[in-house]
Amino acid sequence: MATLITVHGTFAHMGGTAPRRGSSKTNPSSNANEATKTGATNTSAPASQNVDQWWAEDSAFAEAIRKDVQAADGDLNIKPFVWSGDNSETVRRREGARLFHELRQLEKAGETYCLIGHSHGGSVISHALLYAAANKTDLPGLQKWLTVGTPFIHLRKERFLFLRLPLVWKAMFVASMMLFLMLLFFLVGQLIDGGVTLSNNRQAIALGIAVLLTALPFAVFYVVSLVIDMRQLYGYRKSTIKRAQDWFATKWVALTHEDDEAVNGLSSLRTATPSIFHSTFAVPAFTVFSAFILPLIYLYVVMSPSIMVAIANSLRDNVYAMEAFEEQRTKLTADEQELRSLRRSIRRAREELEDSGDDIVKRLEAETRLKTLRKLRSAEREKIVAKYDDLPQIKRVERFKRRFLEENGKPCANNTLCGAGEDIILNSRLLFHLVTDEVASLVIDDEYRRGIVGHLIRFVVPVLLVPVFFGLLAVAIVFLMQAIATGISSVLSKVLDKLTWFEVKRSAMGNDTETEVVVQAERYPPWMEAPKPFLPAPLSEKLTNHSNEMSARSLAKFRNAISEIMVADEDEQAANILSFLTWQELIHTAYFEVTEFRKLIAHTLVQTDAFQPTIAFANDPGRYELATWLSVVNTAASTPTPDDTKEQPRAAAAVA
Repeated sequence: MATLITVHGTFAHMGGTAPRRGSSKTNPSSNANEATKTGATNTSAPASQNVDQWWAEDSAFAEAIRKDVQAADGDLNIKPFVWSGDNSETVRRREGARLFHELRQLEKAGETYCLIGHSHGGSVISHALLYAAANKTDLPGLQKWLTVGTPFIHLRKERFLFLRLPLVWKAMFVASMMLFLMLLFFLVGQLIDGGVTLSNNRQAIALGIAVLLTALPFAVFYVVSLVIDMRQLYGYRKSTIKRAQDWFATKWVALTHEDDEAVNGLSSLRTATPSIFHSTFAVPAFTVFSAFILPLIYLYVVMSPSIMVAIANSLRDNVYAMEAFEEQRTKLTADEQELRSLRRSIRRAREELEDSGDDIVKRLEAETRLKTLRKLRSAEREKIVAKYDDLPQIKRVERFKRRFLEENGKPCANNTLCGAGEDIILNSRLLFHLVTDEVASLVIDDEYRRGIVGHLIRFVVPVLLVPVFFGLLAVAIVFLMQAIATGISSVLSKVLDKLTWFEVKRSAMGNDTETEVVVQAERYPPWMEAPKPFLPAPLSEKLTNHSNEMSARSLAKFRNAISEIMVADEDEQAANILSFLTWQELIHTAYFEVTEFRKLIAHTLVQTDAFQPTIAFANDPGRYELATWLSVVNTAASTPTPDDTKEQPRAAAAVA
């Protein structure tokens, strides 16, 4: 008995797996039962789709193969290998191992067989054969393995062993190094302090032994990790690749249309790097944020005790120079006693004037006394101004000390800002003082610092000058942030583009492994060196015409049902649109619907010792064209293979 094992591709359930009408053979639900037994996911689709399941035992493809091919020594057995169809490299490898175990059962039974896989079903077959090579298990019963429209995913393992380890193993990897690292830090400290000298032979030997012993746990863990890593990533071992090439490369037949959507789509991801993030995408966000930098800086400063204390100390020592003016300030305080006494007398004279009422005598006396006191106050003030050249600065020092360095007339701790910067209200007063009092003092001339005019100007100047200053500062910050944001955005756009396309390729190619990085999709397995040619032009044209015809039919049905789809809800709309697809609209899913393609597969099978043509197929006048097509497909090998030399006599016999 000879067996043809069929392996479906990714998301095969979307291609439809409904039973064909009128079929008297085993219902495809048996495949679902088989999938349940083997742990694979049921890939059955709604029966309303009524799409042929090419890999099933009762499919139109299976019937066509049985009409043209028979076993050389018994019954022809078509055996579907059903798997979940998930777009996952991990799943494909796991299912490849499961397929290998099924092949071993056939080998033990002494059966001959061929494999045919569509899409990533071909990847599953490739993994099965690579798994066989890794286990040093030749498969002499394998006659041919055919892949139809298979985009083989090429990966590379992470360059460093640490990156290839699972998270728990990474933690253990680091932990195994801790004793060694602790010793190294200790030795470095000893060498710096002179506690250890390498010139001493005994010390050097002792240090060497200590280093070896402390490094032993790490060395053991590293070797164990390396062995496990090599067993898991067997596909990268040169010996495994060499065996796979020697045993299985000559038995491979690749059948791929030049315009296969899946193959070309995944292959194009290798070079598809259009910009997703513009080089200035982050500039607006940074610029908007920059408008709030000043308030944020203010809040940060006013709530930072260390900064506020530093500001107060800087004003005390650098701006006000309190130590230099302390002696003069003490003298001024004493000299102002008379001035303060005159102010109190003026206040009482005003009260007497207000209380004089209609008594003209008292009013005149009060007014005279008030004028005299005011003259005395002016004279005393002029006397003080004449005595102290730095009177404005002394007054500023006194005002600053009274407001921020004293509490209830007593100096605060360490003669610094009261509250040690923890009093937010006092902090805000200090910043307000810094802006209003200091700005006004820098701008207003000395002669305007007293009286109503001086107070008015002292109030107006900050109102006018401070917004202008902070406005210019804000504009400068915005321009600075724009420049910084442009640079950051440019770098981020490149990084994010790279990460995005990496994830797109990773997702599209189903790379869910933690130890490898996806590189590209090719038309040949990663353990081979070159691809085979595309299908011949005449056959490719037939596949293209078939897909175009099916697309036209589906489009017509869809156009006629647009009104029905528009009134449906969102969930029903998607289901209705999918219901118009036969999945033959794509070349990738239409291979097995074309008669000439089926016959090419049949012709490929009968080139082996396990299969032979039926009488009808032996007399088929199209065998010569099939032989020509097959020779084109197999011209990728640099040297003729045994199967190629066997093919030509059979082709000649077919013509005869």
